[in-house]
Parts: sequence; structure tokens; C-alpha cells
Amino acid sequence: MLSLFRKNKPTQKVPLEVVDITSPTQQSILGKYFIGQTQELTLEGTSHAWGGLVNPSDSKVNLFFDIFTVTNFSRYSFLAEIWLNAKLPGNPTISTYVHPSNLTLHPLPKPKVSLQFVSQTLGSPSGGVNAFDRIVVPNTTLISDSSKGSIIIPPGGSFAIFLLPLGSGVAQSRIVLTWWEEQV
Repeated sequence: MLSLFRKNKPTQKVPLEVVDITSPTQQSILGKYFIGQTQELTLEGTSHAWGGLVNPSDSKVNLFFDIFTVTNFSRYSFLAEIWLNAKLPGNPTISTYVHPSNLTLHPLPKPKVSLQFVSQTLGSPSGGVNAFDRIVVPNTTLISDSSKGSIIIPPGGSFAIFLLPLGSGVAQSRIVLTWWEEQV
């Protein structure tokens, strides 16, 4: 908690406002902040790919989303659609590239949320909300601003980035996501 004070008299402090600041650093210290990445994803023609965070319905945690990056390793642009709580196509793989950001803890905490991905799938997301889209140009990494946990996904929900080719060439990508978890 951060308290701001204003002085009425030289020796008296009167509270102005009390603000609760939840930061990724604070969550990392507590062992609740995680970072993960997909394996390399391939998309071309009518095939798509996606990577995202899936909060199981029995997790008993809320997912507080922070940052994403989407790297384009190819010479072709593609579209990155950000989806909340959508049903996603394909048979997902659970990423093994997920770790807590605080490596000083022993034992290392394990997330309840899973980072899942699908490469070269047909179909599109259904249901949910397409929050926004971004074009990822060749040989670049798109980096989101920190949402500082303002996107909150309850048990049974998801945050996903769905990748669609914009041309006929083969595109390769990798998605990185950061988040923390709080008991419901």
C-alpha cells in the first residue's frame, strides 16, 4: 500500500489517498509471476497457428495477464489476433518452456495456468472476444505494452494469440507470454 499525505500543519500529516499497487515485481518476489514461450509455430496458405494461456476450470486461480511478444522469423507478414475466452481450433500441445520469474525460490513454484500452442491448423477461433489485431512484419518482434494485470481471466477462460498468414509464403513465429496467478 502506498499512502500519500498532505501537510495541514508543519507537524501533522493527513492521508490524502490510499492506493494498492500490484506490480509484476511484487508478484515475482512472491513466486506468482511466470514467463513462457511456445515452440516455433508454422503458418502458410490456409493453415494458422496460435499460442495462449489456458486457465483450467478447476484451477482456483485468476490469471492476471501482463506482456506478450510475437516474433516473426520469416520474410512474410502475418496477422496476430488477440482473443479472450475463445474456443480455439486444433489439438494443443502444452509448452514445457514455462518458468517462474523468481529463480531464487526452492522448490520452484508451478503455474496452474498452462501455456498451450498449435502449429499449422485449420479453422478459426469461435466464441469469445477478438480484443484487437496487429500486423507482424518480417524479421521483427512485436512487443506489447505491459497490461500490469488489467486483463483478468477467471478459471475456465483463456488469452490467446491467433496467427493468420497474409500471403502465400511460409511464416515461422514464436510467442512469449508473461502472467501471474492469484487465488480466487
